Amino acid sequence: MIVFKSIEIDSTDDIELNIKRSSKLDFKLSYDDEKEIEAILVLIQGTGDDANNAYLKFIMENLAKKHNAAIISPNYFGIHNRPQTGAKPYFDELDKKIMYELCESLNIALDEEIFQTNSPEKILEKLNIHIAYKKSKGDLKQDYVAFVHCSLDPLNGEYQNWGIMPAMDIINAILHLKKNPPFKTGGGVCVSWYLGVLMGAIWR
Repeated sequence: MIVFKSIEIDSTDDIELNIKRSSKLDFKLSYDDEKEIEAILVLIQGTGDDANNAYLKFIMENLAKKHNAAIISPNYFGIHNRPQTGAKPYFDELDKKIMYELCESLNIALDEEIFQTNSPEKILEKLNIHIAYKKSKGDLKQDYVAFVHCSLDPLNGEYQNWGIMPAMDIINAILHLKKNPPFKTGGGVCVSWYLGVLMGAIWR
């Protein structure tokens, strides 16, 4: 029978920045419990999605049906740093500075209270209305474009670690299965090239 489940484990703290991790590593696992497992295959989600994707579940289960392999897909550290995976927009201090300078150049009122009482989406919507009004009056050229900057706050108190923590998460998921296998394991591992290179460097 094809098994598909989620597993949560403790993973690595950010030793480089001396930050204790507050989130657990969650990864998906699929395998056929009637087969002897010969390999662990790691599927790593790309831009704009995480391991909670229904189509990924379909792929994992079908790979488990066709091969003597356990399929895992980790929600590695920082995977939720995109709007599609739950990251929320916000203005940090640099973003606010850019907005203040822009609004001052356009003679549009902006203060800290506006930042505190409005979402970034609402602020940008109001900015668009002001710009459209100024264009209609001829104060701005019709092809005028405002350049603004907004940051993203990932879920679970995570942040962009440029691959080190994600690579460690994948290694830890594999090591967890080796130590606590629900099946007999053996064979190799498949990974994406970037995280695979980092994993290889860390593993050595």
